[in-house]
Parts: sequence; C-alpha cells; structure tokens
Amino acid sequence: MTKRPPDRRRSPSPLPGEKRYIYAASEDEDDYDDESDDMEAYGYDDLEREEMESLRAAQKEDAEALRQESEHRKEKNARKAALQRLADQRKNRGGGD
Repeated sequence: MTKRPPDRRRSPSPLPGEKRYIYAASEDEDDYDDESDDMEAYGYDDLEREEMESLRAAQKEDAEALRQESEHRKEKNARKAALQRLADQRKNRGGGD
C-alpha cells in the first residue's frame, strides 16, 4: 500500500469539473497570511493618510494660486482703469501738448 503525503487527502467522490484532491494549508501558512493581511491593512492606512495629506496640500496650493491670480487681476484692472482715466483727461483737454 502506498502512503499519501499527510497534507493531501482524497475527496470522497469527485464530480466532473471538481478537483480530485484537497490540499490542506499548514498552520504556518495561515499565520503568514494573517500577518500579511495585517501588514497590508497598515500599508493601506498609511497610503490613505498620505493621499489625504497630498490632497489637502494640493487644495491649499490651488487656493493660494487662485488668490494670487485674483490679486493680479485686480491690480491689472486698476492700472487699466488709471490709464483709461489719463487718456480721457488728455482727450478732454484738447489732444496732445
């Protein structure tokens, strides 16, 4: 009689499409999978936190860029209005001196 390996046992009646043997995982493999899942969970949390920090930093940078753009637009419009007033004053005085 031939001995089968201890981690493999024969299933009672394999149906078409089913595997004939069932392979049992060792206890060490179960422990490794649990630790791996824990590490993945910790990695996921770290990744999620980093993504949120990056998002906040990007939003802060975007808000600052919009504020600067708005400030420059206001300054440009103020200069344009001042130049237009000067042009209107010259036109009202009778042209160029």
